[in-house]
Amino acid sequence: ENEKKQFRRPGGPDQKSLADAQKVAQLIGTAQLEEDSAQIKKLKESLEKAQDKCAAKESEFSLLKADREKDSAQIQELKESLRAAQEKCAAKESDIFQMQLEKEQALTRA
Repeated sequence: ENEKKQFRRPGGPDQKSLADAQKVAQLIGTAQLEEDSAQIKKLKESLEKAQDKCAAKESEFSLLKADREKDSAQIQELKESLRAAQEKCAAKESDIFQMQLEKEQALTRA
């Protein structure tokens, strides 16, 4: 009976054990929070690095796309210049052929 009173008395072994258990739980909880905070910080840093890398790739892609568009425009311009030069050359060839024909006709009449 005396033992039972001891356990019920404030500050008895039950309350001390409970307080110790609460302290241990609090320490474990604190350690877990610190671990979680560290992991969150690492994940945020990894995310920032990934976002920076992605932004760099997007910038590189935009530059390459602009270069490709510029090259395509230059190719189109060169094709048009070539076509115009070929048409001009064909016209000169036609003029030369016509002149040679006229010259031959003039020689045969003479």
